[in-house]
Amino acid sequence: MIQRLSFLIVLLFMCCNNGKKIVPGKTPFQRNRNISFQDVSSSPLKSQDLKNFTGLNFYDLDSTYILNGELQLFPKPITEFLLTSSGDKRRVNKMGHVVVKIDSKPFTLLIYEGEPGKEEYFLPFGDLTNGTETYGAGRYLDLPFSKDNNIIKVDFNKSYNPYCAYNEKFSCPLVPLNNILDIEVEAGEKNFK
Repeated sequence: MIQRLSFLIVLLFMCCNNGKKIVPGKTPFQRNRNISFQDVSSSPLKSQDLKNFTGLNFYDLDSTYILNGELQLFPKPITEFLLTSSGDKRRVNKMGHVVVKIDSKPFTLLIYEGEPGKEEYFLPFGDLTNGTETYGAGRYLDLPFSKDNNIIKVDFNKSYNPYCAYNEKFSCPLVPLNNILDIEVEAGEKNFK
């Protein structure tokens, strides 16, 4: 009887699964990242890495890295050029600063205009985990536009590696010196293995 029940459960799982891979990740952000990396049409992974892909590595969710930052926008965007991983320069619009406190220590970080059509700011940052637990050149964070003029949610649990961490064919903006933190930010995406 137990064998038949076990067989039925396995059969039911196989029928309902329709051959789809189970998507790893503990949060919607992590699952969405893993889904996009499994998709051949959008994945930055090299073909061999894509074949063996079982999911990205993340720190456990840590509420101490979900912060309310003080948004300080410039009167108008300032155009500048950021150096990229390929040595080129990429034109960006610097929008202002966000001030956050991590372990009671204030940090003032530059924010840039996000992707066209998305209501978000782009925050490249580095920290003391770079090169050991996280990508050596730093990570990125997308910040939603603030509904309150001067308060913005900064969730480092949603920080991610740039595409150049997975494939050198991509050219990614490097983290500006102002955005390199002298602490460990143990949140978000880790090194790819």
